[in-house]
Amino acid sequence: MFQAMTSHGKCGARARDYEQRRKVKKFVMRLKPSLRTRLLESDPRTLDEALNTAKSTPQSVVSTASEKPKCVHCGKRHGADLCWKKAGRCLKCGGKDHRIRECSRLKKFIP
Repeated sequence: MFQAMTSHGKCGARARDYEQRRKVKKFVMRLKPSLRTRLLESDPRTLDEALNTAKSTPQSVVSTASEKPKCVHCGKRHGADLCWKKAGRCLKCGGKDHRIRECSRLKKFIP
């Protein structure tokens, strides 16, 4: 009977450990790629460890999309000289010699 209780305790600990790992993974996967990579290198086992590591990451690594100005031509956030729409490039691949209608990378609709 004592052995049954100890094995149940191990299963409970495993379940709690699994649940903690699942929460950490869910948290990490919602982060930006640069921060995600840094967190995965430290291999946090608990959510508290992951949060502390994320907080201690220098702010220069964490960049937000709002730092880049919104383009007046297409409405996306990118550098001013990178707008494909303004440059007349293909909006699928960025090619200069054609537009999106003629793009070879665009899947053709066949009824």
